[in-house]
Amino acid sequence: VGLLQVGIIMTGLAISASTVPVHVWLLVPVVLLVDVMFAGFAIATAGVTTSPEHAQFTTLPLFFVAVGVSFWVTLTGTQDLGLVKQALPLGAIPELMTIVWYGGDLSTVPLLLLPTVAWTVVALFAAKVMFRWEPRS
Repeated sequence: VGLLQVGIIMTGLAISASTVPVHVWLLVPVVLLVDVMFAGFAIATAGVTTSPEHAQFTTLPLFFVAVGVSFWVTLTGTQDLGLVKQALPLGAIPELMTIVWYGGDLSTVPLLLLPTVAWTVVALFAAKVMFRWEPRS
């Protein structure tokens, strides 16, 4: 679903901008990695959520941090506090998306993916520790 949504958005952007992404192939690993990260955090928060209705409240802090960091990096760039911004959840994604769309030095891609990989590992570890199966009645 995430790849489909990104595909629709990128198609709309390509039509409106009359250009196409230079490295569109890079979208697949980036989107899948972010999806796995958020799935891991979702599973982790399910372990502390008392009901489906409360799930929106337990996931909200991480959502606000991730989206806030992404907007912060997009609006201010990484000239100041670059390593800090890139180390936060979704902090490196705006730079990766710039490389996807406009091209750029592909040798920086592994360094930009590294923080997201680390957050994905944290998310999966948190899911393993926090999630518990309980019998349903």
